[in-house]
Amino acid sequence: MNPRIKLTGAYDLHIHSAPSIYPRYITDEEAAQQARDADLAGIMLKCHFESTVSRAFFVNKLVPEVCTYGGIVLNTFVGGINPRIVETILDQGARQVWFPTMDSAEHQRVFGSVGSYGLASMDANDQERATQGITVLTSSGELTHETRRIIELVQAHKAIIGTCHLSREELRAVVKYAGEIGTKTLITHPFFTVPDLGTDELKELTDLGGIAELLAITVFNLPTSHRPPLQRIKEAIDLIGPDKFIISSDGGQPFNPTPCEALRVYAESLFELGVPANDLRMMMVETPERMLHE
Repeated sequence: MNPRIKLTGAYDLHIHSAPSIYPRYITDEEAAQQARDADLAGIMLKCHFESTVSRAFFVNKLVPEVCTYGGIVLNTFVGGINPRIVETILDQGARQVWFPTMDSAEHQRVFGSVGSYGLASMDANDQERATQGITVLTSSGELTHETRRIIELVQAHKAIIGTCHLSREELRAVVKYAGEIGTKTLITHPFFTVPDLGTDELKELTDLGGIAELLAITVFNLPTSHRPPLQRIKEAIDLIGPDKFIISSDGGQPFNPTPCEALRVYAESLFELGVPANDLRMMMVETPERMLHE
């Protein structure tokens, strides 16, 4: 086999592995082993309910040939928009702090409740755990003090903010403030159901300093009705420029390819549509490396 697009030196900054409250196809260690075998440089473990920093620490001991990074998602499990835990996790080496996913107010609006993706295997509803989604804005539409503090902490540690399941209004406020103070920001799956941005909206956010994270599984055979066409992804890259994007897998679910295979097929598919190999290398190797290490 001679792939046209090689994964050598690539980073996958969005992997969902076990343990998790949702079924996962691979464990943390298996994710790193597969990345090593595919010649990736590094991976990022993401979990909806706990920090992955300690998990990454031990995986690096087990699979030292590839760098494994961790972070934290600010869902209700960890106190939501909680600067105290963010500071603690950053001090322990977190490389990304994600705003809420399934517990955000926008997720609740789109999916009908917190904790559920509308799939049997991805439903963590618990009426005692949460009844109201999390927002990063005050009633007057400004960023909360806690949100600003988190963005500032991430900047001080040279880590990354991930926007996750914020609304358009929240996204703009976060990316704008992050850009003003120099915080590196990844706009998570911009064409997924949440936030489902238009290309012009995404360009506005990248002009403010954000980098868009294109995720492979959003265009694969998900058991949902929302799958943006691959051509839409290519058109966005053409309009905005490959330097404003990274490519990750978002893999690990039992109904999706393994993360490395998802990343490979996504890159090959974009190449088939006409995205140059050098641009794909920028999105898989150069830009994620810069975001992690600069």
